Amino acid sequence: MSVEKLEKLAKLKEKGVITQEEFELQKKEILENFAKDESAKAKMDTQGKIASNSSVKEDEVRSLFSIIGSLIRVCFGIFCILTIYFAPTGVALCRNRLNTSSVFMLNLFLGWTLVAWVVALCWAFSSDAVDVYNKLQRK
Repeated sequence: MSVEKLEKLAKLKEKGVITQEEFELQKKEILENFAKDESAKAKMDTQGKIASNSSVKEDEVRSLFSIIGSLIRVCFGIFCILTIYFAPTGVALCRNRLNTSSVFMLNLFLGWTLVAWVVALCWAFSSDAVDVYNKLQRK
């Protein structure tokens, strides 16, 4: 755009419409404006690159937090599933059952079948034979 202005200005000087001094003065103004425009464009490009770099970093941080959040949810889900799966063993431990290890083994190896899990839970809640014998002796 400034090149076009300079060409028009040179044609006006050749035709004699403007003097050499006017030509030099206007040429100086055009070149100064061009230099200002170029430095402003360069500054804007630099700021744009900085902004795009910061947005890339923000995207990376968001992605990292998304991955961490997903990992936490998966770990919490696994913890909840294992807590429910081993509930019969926990009941046997809390009740100080004599056959806690047997309940645990049944729960560990066959608990994935719903029937064995229910059997292990019932076994954990049932009374020990020793407890039943002691109760009968007291009567």
